[in-house]
Amino acid sequence: MILTPDTVIISRGGPDIAELKADPKNAYRLDNDQSAWVDQLHGFPVVDVRVDRAKWVRDWDEGVKKISLKSASDAFSGTVMMLNGSLFRRRIEASDREMLRAIEMATKDNHRTYPNNVRELFGNPMLARYSLRDWFMLVDMEERTRILSSSIEETCWNSMLGQDARMICPEIISTVMLKRRGMELFAFFDRYLQMALSEDETEQESLIQTEWWSSALQLEGIPQPLHENVTHTYKLYTCFRRDFLDMFVLRTAKAICKAWGDDMFKGLTTAPRLMWNASHRGLRSIVAARKDAKSRETLSCENCERSPVEIGANVRFLVCATCKRNLNFACWYCSRQCQRSDWRKHKVFCGKEKVSKSRQQGRPEYTRSLQLLLQLELQSEDDDVDYFIFNRAAESLSGSLPFKAAFLTDEDKQTLFREKRVLAAMDADRTGLDVVAKCIIDALEDDKASSGITREHVIQQLSEEYGVDVGSRLEALQAQLTADGDENLYSGMCVYSVAYHEDLVQWAMKWEKMIKQEYNGLEGGRSDEEGESTDEEESMEE
Repeated sequence: MILTPDTVIISRGGPDIAELKADPKNAYRLDNDQSAWVDQLHGFPVVDVRVDRAKWVRDWDEGVKKISLKSASDAFSGTVMMLNGSLFRRRIEASDREMLRAIEMATKDNHRTYPNNVRELFGNPMLARYSLRDWFMLVDMEERTRILSSSIEETCWNSMLGQDARMICPEIISTVMLKRRGMELFAFFDRYLQMALSEDETEQESLIQTEWWSSALQLEGIPQPLHENVTHTYKLYTCFRRDFLDMFVLRTAKAICKAWGDDMFKGLTTAPRLMWNASHRGLRSIVAARKDAKSRETLSCENCERSPVEIGANVRFLVCATCKRNLNFACWYCSRQCQRSDWRKHKVFCGKEKVSKSRQQGRPEYTRSLQLLLQLELQSEDDDVDYFIFNRAAESLSGSLPFKAAFLTDEDKQTLFREKRVLAAMDADRTGLDVVAKCIIDALEDDKASSGITREHVIQQLSEEYGVDVGSRLEALQAQLTADGDENLYSGMCVYSVAYHEDLVQWAMKWEKMIKQEYNGLEGGRSDEEGESTDEEESMEE
């Protein structure tokens, strides 16, 4: 790639990605064969973005850690030499200075515009009131990864350096930003907006001119006549760096808002229902409950077999990543030393079988989804209810309040059900979940509340809550009961009323109305009538 006043274009407002991809002149931007770092002797392997976008992002993460975070000067000089090496060798002409001035003006103008656009997005009362952050935290890792990966790809398409711009922007490491269920990404947004919108010009500039980037000029062995070339190129790449960071924040913020609108309006995930059902309890307290569950006395180190209580309050237990990834199974260690000490024994089963000393000793696992934590919270508020079930066919959030299910007349069966319910919630194998499912599905035959809930709704809800295939377990239990001639063994439960909270219903109805308005706005405009909010809506609490 040769930089000239004709080839360098810093767009104002962000070009259409489809147009960029359609232009053959832009193919180099994500072409691994034309990258300064991909598969070079001094670089690193990167999968083609068209083959696996998520892995492409992770490969670049590793490459940036390998080179940029160790040496800014290596990242800077290596990128320049491979892409625009002539800038280090030839004399800087008047046209080069003219190009630099034009690029500086364009990127600084964007730097004044983009942060304000992001602030307007995040400052939208709709998004603030119904917590964009909470939604991003609640969706699964796959969805968060998809949003961030697509945003990084679009940002690379927008950069004159293409994917190589990532080498001069080590702040953007997806694996770091997705930590804490994506809250590190929002922490990055907060820092960016605070500095970019500061009235102090020095603080504004420090966003781009970091200590790391300033050290990029510390090149050794550069002859005196070439100092001007290096300084000129450094200023040019500072512009590219500024534009890449600005565009990344803007495109990622828009992508999150769009995905949020799609989900809230179309119900693509369980996050919307979880958010409004947990509203009066405090969603973050439920999230914290799941985090605290990992520090219960029931956990123990696989090597020394001590619990967090025995070791001390500040201990942070580690989990075997391979077992978690391959088996969705937790093997805990109190330290890396204990993990290394146990490796000779653990490697036989690692990622292959669910083997744990804690399990052998009867210690229960506390791997709980947010949906299950909400279920347990609802149960704790109403001891008369054996289970809360939802109507997934409801056309509105306000119409999908949980219904109550319980054994109203048979105390023995109720005791059995509650024992199985506790086992299913506490044990990693979800022992007793088949009985829980059978009881609830049989209860649909005595639906006193006309809930409209079906067998499929129950199976889907329980599968989401417990993270296992409930349908297959239910079929196995049904076959056994049929063979034993005792198909009514777990019957007797009924669905008898909706869990009614008037304030919750009103909250959900208003939320749904505003979601539809905001979604229409994201899709391309709304009417004046839709754009107005009533005093009643403005006074609605979170």
